[in-house]
Amino acid sequence: MTGMLLKYKVGLTQTLLWGSFVSGISVFALCIWESYMGAVIFVLILSFGDCIWSPTLYEFSTMSGAEGQEGMYMAITMAPMYLAALPVGVMSGWALKVFCPKNGGPEDRHSTLMWFIIGCMGFASPLGLWLFRKRLILPEDEFLGKEVKPAEEDENAEEGQIRGTRRLRDAGEAAADAAASVKLGSSAADTVIGKS
Repeated sequence: MTGMLLKYKVGLTQTLLWGSFVSGISVFALCIWESYMGAVIFVLILSFGDCIWSPTLYEFSTMSGAEGQEGMYMAITMAPMYLAALPVGVMSGWALKVFCPKNGGPEDRHSTLMWFIIGCMGFASPLGLWLFRKRLILPEDEFLGKEVKPAEEDENAEEGQIRGTRRLRDAGEAAADAAASVKLGSSAADTVIGKS
């Protein structure tokens, strides 16, 4: 999927929007088909949407990080998924108790409504991304129409490196340059480690 997006020069905003919208509509398959087929269709649509936006988001997170801090930016990118685990667990127990009671009959079960509510909650993310796209993704973050300098022309790039610096990386390099300008001398810890 990533190869096709690169081939057709689809920008960052379009990739994240289309992928998140496809992932967002996947839950509504369970509203339409309350069966194993509905669950399979849900997983297929979710997986397809994820393969659109996920690599682009990880690339953007890595490229945004200051040199040497890319791992921290990747961890921050995944933080919402881990933070959502507790509320989602509590909400799923509540939703099953209310919409699909354990000892209730078929007339007491309203799984279509339950999945519709869950789908609307999940669709808030792509809708929010669309509404705030101009504030979240700046024009200089797009790939369309932007030439990346080859490694031989960029004095800071290593051989084979083709990525250009980004706005957050530039800020990180400025902070690193400021820290390097304040030379504190070597300490005993640096001598022990071998940095003297």
